[in-house]
Amino acid sequence: MKKFLKNITLVLLLLVSATCVFAGCQKPNDPNVPSSTDRVYGNGGLAVTKGQYLYFLNGYRTYSNVKTDDDNKNVVRGAIYKTKLSATGDLTLDEDGNIVDSSVERVVDRIACFENGGLYIVGNYLYYATPNTQDNSVGQILNNYVDYCRVNLSNPSDEQVLYTSEGSVTNGEWAVYQMDGGIYLVINTGNKIVCVKDGNKKSVTTMASDVTSAEFWNNEDNHTLSENEQYIYYTRNVKSSDKVSGGNVLAKVKIGTSKEIPVVADGSTSYEVVDVANNNVYYKKGTSYIYKANASDFKNELKLTYTSYDKVYHIENTDVNSTLNRTLVYTATDEKASEGSKTGRLSYYDNGSVEENVVLDKVDITILDVVGNIVYFYQDSTIYKVDILSKEVTKLINGDNAFSFNTSQNMCFDVDGNYMYFLNGYTPTEATVYYLSRVDLSNPKTHTFLGEFVSSEAPEVSEEE
Repeated sequence: MKKFLKNITLVLLLLVSATCVFAGCQKPNDPNVPSSTDRVYGNGGLAVTKGQYLYFLNGYRTYSNVKTDDDNKNVVRGAIYKTKLSATGDLTLDEDGNIVDSSVERVVDRIACFENGGLYIVGNYLYYATPNTQDNSVGQILNNYVDYCRVNLSNPSDEQVLYTSEGSVTNGEWAVYQMDGGIYLVINTGNKIVCVKDGNKKSVTTMASDVTSAEFWNNEDNHTLSENEQYIYYTRNVKSSDKVSGGNVLAKVKIGTSKEIPVVADGSTSYEVVDVANNNVYYKKGTSYIYKANASDFKNELKLTYTSYDKVYHIENTDVNSTLNRTLVYTATDEKASEGSKTGRLSYYDNGSVEENVVLDKVDITILDVVGNIVYFYQDSTIYKVDILSKEVTKLINGDNAFSFNTSQNMCFDVDGNYMYFLNGYTPTEATVYYLSRVDLSNPKTHTFLGEFVSSEAPEVSEEE
């Protein structure tokens, strides 16, 4: 009897070991997770914090890297990791300022940082997207299709694929909202908007079809949605059943439903939704000029721009009672500038005024993010921020550690509260690979590597370093 039990124990140990090898030693019931009541910040980007736990994307991959089913299993670069922060939000670092290896842990061993990636924590679930690994009738991997998934924070080894796109997805917007006692995964597939409630993948609601433009409300902190934020605003082509035959239709639909509510359709104008913020809908009307109207009744239309710009941003007010409509614009070229000079101009306009407030002139920058009145940008091989009101510029990459940045990647930059996250490049061979780094914006002395390197991709460190 004892011999039998001994053999059973050995078999069980072998099974557990095999499970660790193929599942990345993920814990089926992880006790080291945030409380359900802990606050969330950073949803939708490279990293998200819940309580004292930071969940992050450990580097970048591209969907074209997935050529076989095995290419999206047991992943390190591109996978989801977590680390526990101190009470003041600090990482666990050694005396040299490097992350302590034992303080980071892989949570999901699939590619989640790619062209259509991102992270959300809503309720006790972690939501992410990953390249599809199914094949078509001739055996080709449909890697440009996207699987939208979730795992329970306490059981990250049990993945639920909630929805698979019906075709390829390019820069597809998706978000997760909590409202009316449910959790809603909302996806813009490119021509329709679909919704999955409470992880029930067998019940997918098509909220809107024939969509030509749409914007989702930002909800980085998983706040309680306002009445306007419970609706998705979009445009679609005119149908034979419509009362108009020209232009197009700007409409809205409540999250989780399929009942379209027409907002405006005059039979001649074509609209394009470009943003939603501050309880306003921002849109174009058959031109490159941008207007805004109140989302609740679509009244008080205001023309915000009078010419076209390369980049336009609508500053999100932190004061919900503010009536300020501030529009930030960037023009990359100026025909009046002399040949060979830097020609870009960053400016803002308030409440549709034609009076220009110049922030930066004769510059060549790439805007990375706009958070309130702070603009983060890339220039001359480094990252800066500028306060558009004081015009004070701060250099954010100051450390001696190597810095390499590629602004062409779909996911490369994120700002969450007091921290900046970006994908830093390393070149262990001929190809450059990208992993996540963090900068403390209150004291930007250096950038800190967060996660774990693939052994063959770890940079060489000299004895002095």
